[in-house]
Amino acid sequence: MVSHAVPVTLALESVDYGLDTPSPQRPTRSRNQTPDEEENRPKWRIHVHGGTRKPSSDVGIYLAQFIVELEKSGYFSQVDLISDHINEETKEYHFEIKAFFKTGEEDAQG
Repeated sequence: MVSHAVPVTLALESVDYGLDTPSPQRPTRSRNQTPDEEENRPKWRIHVHGGTRKPSSDVGIYLAQFIVELEKSGYFSQVDLISDHINEETKEYHFEIKAFFKTGEEDAQG
């Protein structure tokens, strides 16, 4: 699903998935959670690392297209760009994205 959305000018380096857990300082989930507390519960996510060598000046446009494709896929409730940077010494561009899967409640809401 992720690899089909990647523009040909970018390459995936790694994709992993799992639970994105709240920080240890936050309380654990209870049956009577408020909406604010609901945001603190673990969510399933994918974590994507990618990049390209000798990036063109419009590499950011391709990354934006990738993010939009992930958002439009309908699988994710949220797609976040964690980082992107160019290493001037090696002439390499790297990016990191986290995308959070929709839950059953989010699918029912729209």
